[in-house]
Amino acid sequence: MTGWMLYCREDAENNRAYIQWFQAEGKLLGMMIELKILEDLDGLKQQALPDFVLNRSRNAEIAEKLEALGVRCINSSLVTKIANDKAETYRFFPQHGIPMLWTCATFVDNNLPNQTSCGYPLVAKSVDGHGGSEVFLVDNPEAWNPVMEALFGRKIVIQRLCGMAGRDLRIFVLGGEVIAAVLRESESDFRANYSLGGQIRLAELTEAQKQIVKKICQVFPMEWGGIDLLFDSEDHFYVNEVEDAVGSRSLSQLTDLNIAYMVLSYIQRSQNV
Repeated sequence: MTGWMLYCREDAENNRAYIQWFQAEGKLLGMMIELKILEDLDGLKQQALPDFVLNRSRNAEIAEKLEALGVRCINSSLVTKIANDKAETYRFFPQHGIPMLWTCATFVDNNLPNQTSCGYPLVAKSVDGHGGSEVFLVDNPEAWNPVMEALFGRKIVIQRLCGMAGRDLRIFVLGGEVIAAVLRESESDFRANYSLGGQIRLAELTEAQKQIVKKICQVFPMEWGGIDLLFDSEDHFYVNEVEDAVGSRSLSQLTDLNIAYMVLSYIQRSQNV
């Protein structure tokens, strides 16, 4: 069985060890895993296509092209499209009864300081940022200035600040099953991302959280990814985002789980089932 790991060039450089890990585990499973760079991937019909693609590029268009040629993409183009556009995420999940914070989409222009759709404090996010990048806390009209400087002309979502800022729960799912959950907390930032210095520990899901994850997996065909929850209180949570090209550094830090083996063996078992 052959597979591609598809990355943008910059992300491939930053994830070299992760890619090599998957290649090594793939070899043990009798799989050949080849790194492909999105910017160099031209003329798909002229290439020897793989059995599957681990699409780490966050690009739905290339997944659509591969799927049209009969190649399985993980995740699918539908998942990639929705998960990597926060406006689409906040439109899709409430339609299925998934609890999310009040959110609206808009474009960054000089009128933003006059917005009245959401009171302060609020959170402003680019629709396509990831890893906690391009996320801003705005607690008064003047605080829009950094947003306007960084994202002028781009689409963003505006969201009210949750009650327990600086705390979230990352739930890792594979094949529709929860494999682990990591509580991320920051005492110095409203963002709890591990990559931004947040503290992490393993967490047990409550029954209500398990039911939300089950519901998400039923309506959203994400094979390998993450689900992030935000909290107003210990018992009151919201789905914040779903992560398509989810990272696993926190799992490697906290557990002995061999994520590369788990993902690839899942693909091997489920291929053409």
